[in-house]
Amino acid sequence: MADIFTSVEFYIIAFAVAAIIAAFFGFDNTPPEATSEIYSPHTIAPCSGADPSVTISSNEDGSIEVVRHNITIPRQHSVYIKADCVKDRITLTERICHDPAGDITADTACDVHFTIHRRPPRKYHIRYECAGGSLWGTARFANYGNYSTRLQLKV
Repeated sequence: MADIFTSVEFYIIAFAVAAIIAAFFGFDNTPPEATSEIYSPHTIAPCSGADPSVTISSNEDGSIEVVRHNITIPRQHSVYIKADCVKDRITLTERICHDPAGDITADTACDVHFTIHRRPPRKYHIRYECAGGSLWGTARFANYGNYSTRLQLKV
């Protein structure tokens, strides 16, 4: 009976049982935190003259400031972004839609400012897409303090 604790088979079975127990307690079976929200711009400023790009900054309260630089909005149109958030991934999709009552009276290049509601402080992978997939960019972003990053949009 004492030979059982020195056999190879005992240690193989003990290792398998330990792996099963570790997998059971280490498995996260909670569904991912997922949200999808639409944001209208709070400020439309004259174009800063930069190439099409996006500046993403964290605020002290955990909200995220998104500035889309050098966007051309046709007359009688408006712009908004849709933010899809799943755990540490944020996908921002820019849309330009027809708005007969909009403030834009002529085709104009401008910088558009959005504020995304508070997100937990952590590192995120952010993807910014323009409608139709014409321009896009990705970056890592830390929602801590006053962190800021700039994405160059690619064709």
